[in-house]
Amino acid sequence: MRPSPLAALAVMALLLSGCGSGASDESDQASPTSAPKAEWSDWIELDAPMAIMAATADYAVLSETGEPNLAVYDRSGKELWTLPEPQDFRPDLPSATIASNGESVFVVEQKALTAFDWSTGKQQWAFDFAEFGECVLPADVSLLTSRLTEAVGTGGTLVLNANAAESSYDRLPQSCFGEITSDFKDVDVLVGIDAKTGEKKWSQADNLNHKQLDAALSLDGRFVDRVVTNKLPIYLERTEIGTGKKKRARLMLDEWGYSFPDPVFMSDMGQDEFAIDLGGNGFVLTQVEKWTESVDDAKSFPPGDADPCEVDVSTSRSGIQYCLEAPNGEGDYRSKLVRGLAADGTPAPVTTPITDAPWTAAGPTNVPTDPETSGPGIFGIDPVAPRDGADPLIGLPGKDAPLQGINLASGEVEWTVPGEKGTYAEYTSYVPPTGEFVTSMGGEIVGIDATSGEETWREPAPFDGASPMSAQGPFVLVRSEDAGRSVLRTVEVTQ
Repeated sequence: MRPSPLAALAVMALLLSGCGSGASDESDQASPTSAPKAEWSDWIELDAPMAIMAATADYAVLSETGEPNLAVYDRSGKELWTLPEPQDFRPDLPSATIASNGESVFVVEQKALTAFDWSTGKQQWAFDFAEFGECVLPADVSLLTSRLTEAVGTGGTLVLNANAAESSYDRLPQSCFGEITSDFKDVDVLVGIDAKTGEKKWSQADNLNHKQLDAALSLDGRFVDRVVTNKLPIYLERTEIGTGKKKRARLMLDEWGYSFPDPVFMSDMGQDEFAIDLGGNGFVLTQVEKWTESVDDAKSFPPGDADPCEVDVSTSRSGIQYCLEAPNGEGDYRSKLVRGLAADGTPAPVTTPITDAPWTAAGPTNVPTDPETSGPGIFGIDPVAPRDGADPLIGLPGKDAPLQGINLASGEVEWTVPGEKGTYAEYTSYVPPTGEFVTSMGGEIVGIDATSGEETWREPAPFDGASPMSAQGPFVLVRSEDAGRSVLRTVEVTQ
């Protein structure tokens, strides 16, 4: 462990901000509990550039950048055990090969979905992909997760999707197809797995003659939505995760002159609205008027071409869902709150149609124009803070401020962080235990109170080129590709 020289000062600043001025009045004395105190650990050295893939209050899965090397670490930075190499690993992105809940880490291996105990690494169960039968290749099986988090749906059910690509057909037995199309076999395409036991709860079959163009969890995590075609018609299929029951809605877009590429990108926008990427033909919104058992009886109504705020919904780790279009080079943000949190902290119902106009706010003017280094990613890994009794806040760089707190529902700027003109905060992440945004700013790592916008601590970056930053739970990680190293720190909050 190599402590940061300003770690003690940072801790002291946090303690002072939590304790206030020290003055007391009758209301303070009547309070049954004191304000919580946040204590950050020293920076812990890691010998490679890494990223946080999943975390609980006590453990984190770290991946080595660009490599399928994953291991579980505790709060002291000690490596506890290594995970098996996942199938189709995508470095630096939440992947359909890794998921977790409070009890287990789930890994899609080459031939099985396996659950491991967080603390010991002991295998809890494994679901062998051979159970799909000879007409499904293990390499075509994936775990459906939220597109931007490791969420695995509701009711303790994991969903495996077996999508046979046409490139796989040459490696399947001829008996899977027969001599004519009508002889094609039915295969399980969706399987619901009990997250505690690994047992199959339900399965849904489809004919190999049908083709899945896209599949994803719904916005509320209760359904699997698929775009499926048997040449014509093309339809949406919605499967309830808890039961495996399905309903359909025909996509009328072909009648409106739209053609469907393969694959498409389908995004659930809430309120039975879906954005569908038609490749070079852009995006189109479609709204389901009626879900039915038979695709022939169902209809969906396309409201027409639209650009509904980047045509995709991001999900924060707290469960808040929003869209964000960030400036490339310079310009304004376009954003809106799609789904907030209820009073008990659970996701609220979706009440605002995505077709409603987003709000706009001024963005920074010196953003790199390289698509690889610009866009929402450089501004924030998870920049959304929930607030009790108030609309959530999103922390984004401003035109004349390195960071600004924007009401995610109204677009109103509630606070700004002063700083040198022309600089902006990078890779801002919300840290739930402290209620802070932690960000990289002008060669320093800075903590910002998400409620007030006041700086809580600041210290030099632990090495040159320290970015990007990732944060989950109590873990914050900063890395440098050039230096080939990372540092990790954790926070402890006590009363």
